[in-house]
Amino acid sequence: MTDWKSKAAAKRESIAASIPKEWIIPGISPQSVPRAMDFPFSDHLSPSEMEITSLNAIDLVSSIAKGQYKAVDVARAFAHRAAIAQQLTNCIMEFFWDKAEKQAKELDAYYEKYGKTVGPLHGLPISLKDQFRVEGVETCMGYIGWLGHIETSDSVLTHILRELGAVFYGIAPFNWVVLKDSQNDGTTKFDVW
Repeated sequence: MTDWKSKAAAKRESIAASIPKEWIIPGISPQSVPRAMDFPFSDHLSPSEMEITSLNAIDLVSSIAKGQYKAVDVARAFAHRAAIAQQLTNCIMEFFWDKAEKQAKELDAYYEKYGKTVGPLHGLPISLKDQFRVEGVETCMGYIGWLGHIETSDSVLTHILRELGAVFYGIAPFNWVVLKDSQNDGTTKFDVW
């Protein structure tokens, strides 16, 4: 195997290993499920996770601000759904639920202590595009040669979103150019590596 193929394989394995084992669904892959849109998410997410992930951003942050949801539960719901989407479509370049959980718990502690949110995006789960740096996370923009570059600080946008209360759980491909097959029938699969 050529060097770049080994690096790509290692990257795919790294992403798969970052998904909590309890969120792995045996037998699903981009090859085994022709239309991810038709996948029965409700069979694999709790009713609460389905409810949370069906809300729009405005209703979500409003519900968190009213204390109806904890930031950690919202982050978990979106990360769980993203983990399933990754298994179906290969759509994540970095997945870091552990960092999201820590960040969301800190937001919940702040809310509990002060009775208010840290900002207008308090608890809003966000996956960033790969050109935005997240401290402690690899940023490679899909280039094999850039694998292994771990960021030492957030980019300006990432910093601003974090200060406003956003919770980051993953990195998505930076551009539609990385799509392998894109069709109008919903069978788009990502193939960065």
